[in-house]
Amino acid sequence: MRARKGAGLLLIIALSVFCFPNFAGALLSDKKAGKWNLMGRIKSQASFRTTDTPDNNQVPIEKGDMTSQRNLLFLDFKHDLGEFNVPTGGLLPDAPLQIEYFLQLRAFYDGVYDYGPDVFSDEETREWYGLSNGDEIDDFKSDVGLFMGYVDLTWSDFFLRLGRQKLAWGEMGFISIVDICPQDNSSLDVDVLERYIPLDMVRANLAFQDVGPIASLSIEGFFVPGKIDNTTGERVPMGTPLIPPTYRNTPDNPDPIGTLVQFSDLIEDDIESDRYGVKVGSLVGDLELNFMYYRVYSTMLMPTLDLDRMNWDDIDMNQFIEDLLSDPDFDLEDLPAILEGILGDQKLPVIETYDDVETFATSFNYLINSIDMVVRGEAALFKDVPKLTGGSIPDLFDEILVRDPLLPPLDGITGEDIAGYLGSDLGEAALPFSLSADEIKKYDVWEWGIGLDKNISVDFINSKKEIMLMFEYMQSKIMDWEPETLLLPWNGPNGETLYENEYLTNFSLLARTDYLNGFLTPQILVFYEVEPKAWSFIPSLLLMKGAFMFEISGFFTTAATYDGLKGNLDCKDEIKFAISYSF
Repeated sequence: MRARKGAGLLLIIALSVFCFPNFAGALLSDKKAGKWNLMGRIKSQASFRTTDTPDNNQVPIEKGDMTSQRNLLFLDFKHDLGEFNVPTGGLLPDAPLQIEYFLQLRAFYDGVYDYGPDVFSDEETREWYGLSNGDEIDDFKSDVGLFMGYVDLTWSDFFLRLGRQKLAWGEMGFISIVDICPQDNSSLDVDVLERYIPLDMVRANLAFQDVGPIASLSIEGFFVPGKIDNTTGERVPMGTPLIPPTYRNTPDNPDPIGTLVQFSDLIEDDIESDRYGVKVGSLVGDLELNFMYYRVYSTMLMPTLDLDRMNWDDIDMNQFIEDLLSDPDFDLEDLPAILEGILGDQKLPVIETYDDVETFATSFNYLINSIDMVVRGEAALFKDVPKLTGGSIPDLFDEILVRDPLLPPLDGITGEDIAGYLGSDLGEAALPFSLSADEIKKYDVWEWGIGLDKNISVDFINSKKEIMLMFEYMQSKIMDWEPETLLLPWNGPNGETLYENEYLTNFSLLARTDYLNGFLTPQILVFYEVEPKAWSFIPSLLLMKGAFMFEISGFFTTAATYDGLKGNLDCKDEIKFAISYSF
């Protein structure tokens, strides 16, 4: 029902704007005084997979399958209320107080979950692959509501913004280091305008001019109360196109780890910690230099088993062990039935938690006039970042055995014994969750990067053509790293466990130009991840005609393994077609 309402709203507004664009633009505008106006953007796009997915993907997406049909609407309303005289009694300089407010409505609907391939839209097909999260998908595929809404107060050199807003302090363009707002990485088709998720915050800035050799000095701070807004990054539901390669679990061919995940109940644990930070910025000549401290939430959730939530009266561990040890011909296909026999009507409770991360960072932006090039950079130290340290099958059964009230008759049985009967496929595998909160390890992480922006002129058919180039290098290092300790939340093509590397190094290059007076804009964005030697290519072609924009783009990745950030995208090559209209 929610999806239908979202699609209906999009259709009504789209027809109004396309059929009566002048009327829609004039309906909410103040042309005479220019104090308020309504602007909007409608976009519809469809993405198709250009390669088959391998066997370790949750669902078999075939070449040519549609993976997204996302429809998006933005409505922006901005109102300048004017200037007001604020009496200060001579204690402060006389200056008018300017008040403005901004409202942004967002509505989106992804139709692939209603009329796309059966692996996305058909409930029975999804259940065949061990996916029974229809309610979660219904909430995920559409939404209508206020995306941003805030009030701006400007008084002399003091600025205050109250409300739901975005905040970006970094200088990097492609892979951000200094992030204040969480990102929505739930789909390759999330629009750039909605990639950063707004937060309910108070943001203030105080500027000073000509402070000694410093042309401009500013102090900026923000505060997000955790009890009002504890928003984290958008969660990716199981069985969506972007979910990392983990397993493919079917009744005829159950995957061991996939079966364990299927018999897990993922419970998101709310965090209510306040987020806040302060930035000191300066401008000396052509150099802009910033120093920052802030506290935000960790970007990766930590899944942890919480056996205290289980009803142990429903579990007969003795019967399970007797059945297992008495069957020398145990087959992994019997695992779902065995797990169901252990757990009864309940599932393994897995709590997904976030934690606070304190950050000390700096950034700079410098214009080299002699060669007309901008140099940008960021560096940050992230303190006590939680990392995924998975448990093992023996440890899991040891935890269950210790808690079972009927333990004494089988006192000699251990988790290692049970793992030995399960076989190497399962007994030696790392679990995709920690067995307790105490096992989650925290590490200090350094990240740094530098970017170069340059416009160059090249000869093109007896004329000069301007090409914009953007180059970036980013690297991170996990302090006190140990080999094969920190899990990546996905698996290799044969189900093997993958681990985080000590270093992560990325290079990126963007080249863009235009033809026909800006009507045609070709662009290529290339990423290279040093380990595991992964390349990503994102070519695009934009055609702009008045308020209309047409886009054709691709996303192609090739990698040596599934390791690293880009490696898990190796099976997600896509081509996208989009049309948008601004009014």
